[in-house]
Amino acid sequence: MLKGDAVAPFDIERKLRAKYNAARRAHIVLFAMAGIDMAAWDAVGQALGQPLARLLGATPRPIPAYNSKGLGIMPSSRC
Repeated sequence: MLKGDAVAPFDIERKLRAKYNAARRAHIVLFAMAGIDMAAWDAVGQALGQPLARLLGATPRPIPAYNSKGLGIMPSSRC
């Protein structure tokens, strides 16, 4: 359905929403649409050499990360 289309996230969303209108939209279809949307935005960011955050209007900044040490799945010596 999208093969050959330009990678334009807003246009893709409109096309998908027109095909799968609210009355017929099941959860699995919404999950697929979300995945396509994320992939489109990622492709645009990579093509422009810009962080996705900047494309969406945010300022990229460092954020703290949580180290779960494998959540007990791996011995702590390997983390």
